[in-house]
Amino acid sequence: MRRFVSLGVSAALGIAAALSVAADFRLTEADVYEAALAPYANDSSVVVSLASTCRIDSDLAPKGIDPSLLSRFLRANLAGMPSTDLAELREYFAIADADQLAAYMRAGVPTSALIGGDRHLVRLSRVGFNQDETEAIFCIQALRSNALMHLQLIGGTWQHINTIRL
Repeated sequence: MRRFVSLGVSAALGIAAALSVAADFRLTEADVYEAALAPYANDSSVVVSLASTCRIDSDLAPKGIDPSLLSRFLRANLAGMPSTDLAELREYFAIADADQLAAYMRAGVPTSALIGGDRHLVRLSRVGFNQDETEAIFCIQALRSNALMHLQLIGGTWQHINTIRL
């Protein structure tokens, strides 16, 4: 019985630590999105967070992207990964709910019914970070084009380094 209790306490501490890391990760992810997208704020875009469907060869990192960073990005975007909270982007864009969008798509309803008339949908992948969380990449999909956004943490602020068209 004592062993079971100590395992329960250890498990609870492990879960608490994991949740703490996850909370920090989401905050950092939102910071990356905001740094990359705030300059492009407009009323004609609606953003949604989805696991990436960008076609990237896992064996061939795009120029300027460290292979380990690409690997971490691909892991963050495995099928079935949850979307992330985009609430911080409400200042710049309208936000679509990923679950609602998926339901519309399964039902064959055009996305324009969800996002409204002449707006276009911008899909944001999950962010992949390097090991020390000083570099980040994410995929942005809009109007039939895909790009990988590469950012670096410089002086405590995320800075856009490169946009790689895919």
